[in-house]
Amino acid sequence: MRQEDTPGGRDRLAVVHADGSGARMVASASSLAWSPDGRRLAYVSQDPSGYGHLFVVAATGGEAVAVGDASANDPIEWSRDSTRLAYTRLIGQEGQVYVSMASGGPATDLGLGAWPTWSADDAAIAFLRQDDGIYVAAPNGAGAHRVAAVKVAMPQ
Repeated sequence: MRQEDTPGGRDRLAVVHADGSGARMVASASSLAWSPDGRRLAYVSQDPSGYGHLFVVAATGGEAVAVGDASANDPIEWSRDSTRLAYTRLIGQEGQVYVSMASGGPATDLGLGAWPTWSADDAAIAFLRQDDGIYVAAPNGAGAHRVAAVKVAMPQ
């Protein structure tokens, strides 16, 4: 996989063999992540107005599945079983953490925050909440609670 800048500032996502041969254009993208099973890629593509949209596509290419709106500047996190995605969506100027099925469908809002990461057993998601600390919640949004009351400098 490689990501390269193109004229006009859009990135192209391509899949290549380890020796660099056989490059196949998959999508125009910014943030991207391989699924743990290696079969799919999740990526954010920005529309002309700058809004990010999250998609999932087979690593071999093909028709992408629209998952939802997402921040183009924040990471996408796959669940270990490759079925769900945790990501950040900007609502106004505030980041909100969401979880969606990789196959599409409605998203679950976990609340204010950014930079989500899954627990090793996929039972919880930790995320940062600016000026408040580190939070943990179940993927369905239940039980969100602060685990560390620290001032967090949000990554840029």
